[in-house]
Formats: sequence, C-alpha cells, structure tokens
Amino acid sequence: MKQFNGLHFVALAGLLLISACASTPQLSRQEILQQHDSIAQLDANLENSHINGAEYLAPQGYRKARALLDQAIASAQAKNSTGINKATRQGLEIVKSVDMNTVASQELFVELLENRERAINAGAEKLFPEEFNRLENQFRNTTNLIEKNRFEDAKKQRPLLITNYGRLELKSVKKDAAQQAKTAIANAIEKEADDYAPKTFKLAQEELTLALSILEANRSQSGAASSHTTRATELANRSIQITELIRDFDRRDYDEEDKILWYQKQLSTIQEPLKTKFIFDKDNRSTVNTLRNDISALKQSEANLRGDLMATEMRVETLLSAKNSELGILKKKYEKEITLQNKKREAQEKRERDIRQRFEYVQSLFTENEADVYRKRQNILVLAHGFYFEPGKSEIKTVNYALLNKIDQAYKKFPNSKLVISGHTDATGSPSINKRLSEKRASNVAQFLKDTKGIESTRISVRGYGAEKPVASNSTRDGRSRNRRIEVLIENSKTI
Repeated sequence: MKQFNGLHFVALAGLLLISACASTPQLSRQEILQQHDSIAQLDANLENSHINGAEYLAPQGYRKARALLDQAIASAQAKNSTGINKATRQGLEIVKSVDMNTVASQELFVELLENRERAINAGAEKLFPEEFNRLENQFRNTTNLIEKNRFEDAKKQRPLLITNYGRLELKSVKKDAAQQAKTAIANAIEKEADDYAPKTFKLAQEELTLALSILEANRSQSGAASSHTTRATELANRSIQITELIRDFDRRDYDEEDKILWYQKQLSTIQEPLKTKFIFDKDNRSTVNTLRNDISALKQSEANLRGDLMATEMRVETLLSAKNSELGILKKKYEKEITLQNKKREAQEKRERDIRQRFEYVQSLFTENEADVYRKRQNILVLAHGFYFEPGKSEIKTVNYALLNKIDQAYKKFPNSKLVISGHTDATGSPSINKRLSEKRASNVAQFLKDTKGIESTRISVRGYGAEKPVASNSTRDGRSRNRRIEVLIENSKTI
C-alpha cells in the first residue's frame, strides 16, 4: 500500500478545512436574533424607538445605536461573543438615552409635531420637496440640541418651525386640491369603500364632480371649488373609515346586538369626561339628547363664568369713575381674584391635557393585534392578547420582548403605580394544572420586568386564573391562542 508522507497529510487537511468552511452557511439575521437574546432585545428596543419617532426626534443617538446593532450582528456571524456583549451593552445604554430624548422632544414639540404631521398629510413632502427637506434638516438640528441638553436653545427654534410647517401645510392644501380629492377617492376604491359604504362614497364623487365643473366653467372660482374638493376628500376618507369599521365588525363576527353594544360604549366614552354615566334605559333619541344637553350645559356654564368675569370687570370700571381714592385697593383685589381663577383654570387644563396625552401615549404603543388599552378612572388595563405562549408552557419567547418593552414604557408613564399581572390559559387540560400554568406565566412576566426593567418587587403582584376568564372560544385553535394571554393592570395610588 502506498504511504502518505507529511506533505500529503498537510494538503489533505487543508482541503478538508476549505471544504468545511465552504459547507458552513452564514447565519441569517433572523437566526442570529433567535440565538442571541441580547441582540434580539437591542433590535426590539430600537424598533420601538423607531416607532416612537426616534429617527428624527433623537437622530444622533438613534444612528449610534443602529450602528452598534449592525456591529453586534457582524460579531455574531464571526462568532465573536466578546464583540456581541460589548456592542449590545453599549447599544442598550444608548437606546435608554434615545428614548428619554425622544419623550423630551415629544413633550417640548407637541404643537410642532402636530403641524409637521398636518404638512405631511397635506402632501408637502411630494409637492414641495426642497422646502420640506430644508425644514426637516432644521428640525433635526433642533432635536440634536435636545440630545446635547440645550433645551433653551431648542425652545428658541420652536416658534419658527411651527410657523414654517404651518405655512407649508397651507401651500400644500392650496396646490392641486382636486388631485388630493382624486387620490382620496382612488384610495377609497382600492379599499373597496364603494362596496362597503356606497352612499358616502357616492357623495364624495358628486362633490369632486361639482368642483371640477366649477373650475372648468371659471378657473377664478378656485375658492368655491376648493371647498367642494375638501368636502370630497373628507367624504372619501369617511367612507374608508366606515369600511374599516364594517370589516372590523365582520372580523369580530359581530351580530346586531354586538354593534349596538359597541355604539353604546362609544357614547359612554364620550360621556366619561362629564362625570356622568349612561344607563341606556331610554330610546336612542333620548340618549343622544341627554348627551347633547349635558354638553350644552357645560358650554353654558363656561359662558356664565365668562359673563361673571365680564361683570366683575365692569364693576371695577364703575368704581374707578366713582371713587378714585378706592380704585387702587379694589383693582388689586379683583385682579388678584381674576389671576387666581385663571391660574386655577390653566392648571386644570394642564392636568387634563397631561392625563389625555399620557393615556393616548399608552394606547399608541400597542397595535390592534398586540393589546387593547382601557382607562378605568386612575387605572390603566392592558389586555395583551398578542402574547405568545406554547401550549402547556410558560417560558417567555423572544417574540414577546417587544410587547414587554411596551408594557414597561406604559408602566413608567405613571409614577407611584403598581402592576397586577394576571395569566390566562385555554381550556385544554385540567383546571388545577391550568391555574398553576397561568400563575407561572404571570410570574415569569413579572420576573422579566423585575430583572430587565428594574421594576421593584413590591410594585408587582401576580394572579393566575387558568381558563376561568376566556376572551374567545376554546373550540378553535385561534380562540385557544387568544385565551393564552397576559393582562396587565396599572394601578395608581393617586389620581393620574
């Protein structure tokens, strides 16, 4: 038999090594996320930051964190655990700052962001790209000031940006309003609004036809045509909203009673700020009239207060002309009362605005497939039906991290609050096993929030209900999946 010498052996080893390397495929991004929890967490946190607008509200930090994520993925492909740990640790720290700066920018630029959104909705980005991009660069430069803790400098830039976005919105609305209406109607057709909401859709078409007829007859009547194109756009968008609502009813398999109950719930939501409650023991006309009368009474009360204020000012003027010697004392007295009333009113308006913004922020965190969010006086209930558990298991999957991050953000919006985490299962298995399983799932969620989010143990309690409180039928696979869920109640010891 022919013997191999040393050179033959080295050559053979080299060929085997090359063959092994060639046969080992590079891991995909999804595989890396599944294998490395720290990278998955950084990716989920960055995605959430992106959803909240960090790309333009905290751009420098966001870009750094994104670069660190790419670096961590590259290290994972190279099987460099040290590089992974270093990049993810730095990235997660930067994301915390990014989220804080994003919130600060959102709070500081509330009106600016509203004007910017309206300008975008008006088509400014396409109609006036150069002017829009110039404004966007100015906006990013201003948000950079927030990242540098130069809040006062950022505030100085705010008024001009608000004005310029407002002007750009106005220019965009004026430019080719008819085309905007055509686009809205085309969008309605694409979403089948002409089938689901034919009456509203037909009105939109009629308004657009009228606007085009006016422009064709007399181009100088652009003002009159604009009002009709605006109305056509509103009706087209309304037909889409009606379509989406009907489809939502169909998806939820609503019968006629369910639709009425949904409608009554909307009325109750409108009535809620008035601190009264509908009983729904009268006909619909009476119920609507009751709501209308309550709002009218509130407006009348405001008018009465303004009248009282005017009467007070008139009395001050009368005393001024009658007794100059007493003017100073009386004027100071009434001015102090008026100032105090204004301060109280402004403080109340600020509190109400803060309540609404925080609740709406929590609602905006979750998609329809992730959770439903309800406000119960000072408490917030998050029905996290987007939670995924394998049947019979309680381990938290990485796919749930993004939802857990949002729950943590919602919790941190309410200082001094406590979390009540309740677990639920489907009806498969015995009640005792299901109850223990639901408690274990809730406990695992609580432990995750304690370990990764730093929430104190004293502020979290868990409950397990097993299959006692289903939200869907246990006779279907989808229903059982929805019943395997987590509910989070944010309890506030003080008023929000």
